[in-house]
Amino acid sequence: MNAAQIHLFFCHFPIVGLFFAVLLSLYTLVNKSEDFKKLSLWFYVILGVFALVAYLTGDDAEKIMETYPGITHDVIEPHENIALFFFIGLMITADRKSVV
Repeated sequence: MNAAQIHLFFCHFPIVGLFFAVLLSLYTLVNKSEDFKKLSLWFYVILGVFALVAYLTGDDAEKIMETYPGITHDVIEPHENIALFFFIGLMITADRKSVV
């Protein structure tokens, strides 16, 4: 697997997983179950790890993608900006949830 494939593999889990993590957190608030609370916290930490791997493989994936016709840094830059915003938010969430 090259860096672009690894990046694609790891970047979709945090995006989709965040939706399920929020649902699990809401269920935990209603149900008040300690087991679901622990599961929710671990879910956020795992999503944070996946987001970290996706972030770290992003530059190498960009280099590979720029070899394709029509793909330039100007095309990739909006993706980088949104990804950085999401990454920072998920890292803060994963860190805060692991402390609670």
